[in-house]
Amino acid sequence: MSNVESVSIVIPTYQRESVLLETVRHLLNQETLANEIIIVDQTLDHDPSTAMCLQKWHDEGVIHWVKLPEPSVPKAMNSGLQIAHQPLVLFVDDDVIPVPDLVAIHAQTHSQRRVALVAGQVIQSWHISWTSEQRESTVFASSTRRYVNEFMGGNFSIKREIGLKLGGFDENFRWAAYRFEAEFAARLLGSGEKILYEPTASIYHLKAPTGGTRSYGNRLTTIQPGPSMGEYYFFWRTRPVHSAIGVCLGRMLRSLCTRHHLRHPWFIPLTFIAEFRGFCWSLFLHMQGPRLIQSRSEKGRSHA
Repeated sequence: MSNVESVSIVIPTYQRESVLLETVRHLLNQETLANEIIIVDQTLDHDPSTAMCLQKWHDEGVIHWVKLPEPSVPKAMNSGLQIAHQPLVLFVDDDVIPVPDLVAIHAQTHSQRRVALVAGQVIQSWHISWTSEQRESTVFASSTRRYVNEFMGGNFSIKREIGLKLGGFDENFRWAAYRFEAEFAARLLGSGEKILYEPTASIYHLKAPTGGTRSYGNRLTTIQPGPSMGEYYFFWRTRPVHSAIGVCLGRMLRSLCTRHHLRHPWFIPLTFIAEFRGFCWSLFLHMQGPRLIQSRSEKGRSHA
């Protein structure tokens, strides 16, 4: 890979089987190969055929297969960031079809532009039937290169040194880890760095119906705090206290006033319980402070 930075691909994965293997195969068939592919696996037990294939690739040096004992998207990404050996780290979802030159485009964009993070295009199934005008109105499905304030976690590359300097991703974003990208983006931009959206660095997101963050329930029907906690925590982390209280209360009210709840009012108490639990969890974690790579290691030393 001449004249561009070398690339480590990191794929955090949880409870994915054949779709994970297909994603890896697509990345192994890139026109420009990454220098390494790191699979950060949070699955307790894979299907035997999946485990056998991953182990074979690992033994052959095709991938580096790392296992974590508990699921956490930010922790998996932090692990990949720390393990990676290359100056550029490309994070990719475990259920995608990338364009054949995804790796090369990310690497070339970093070499041509002075940016810390390149956000790639993410095409969802519903975008296929959209008009070009509709796609242009959605940043991460559009065909227009631009500087942006956020990114999508399933297709972006970052300079490893900068990611580590910022402490990586906040591991207080638990379960579905909703809005962890936005919180990281706020810290990145606050440090004076830039995020560039590059539409030619494109993936098609298969959105596998099981596994991944979808393991934590549908926000409209669950009493679990996972789908709501991340957004409340994001508000605490990025706004003054008086503003955060207001937007949290507004979020809670909006979550109960949906068409789904008008049609199925018996879900209103369940949603309120989920939202209230998410709010309490977010406040508790915010009071503890962010859980970043540096702060985590410092806490470990303080207890040693």
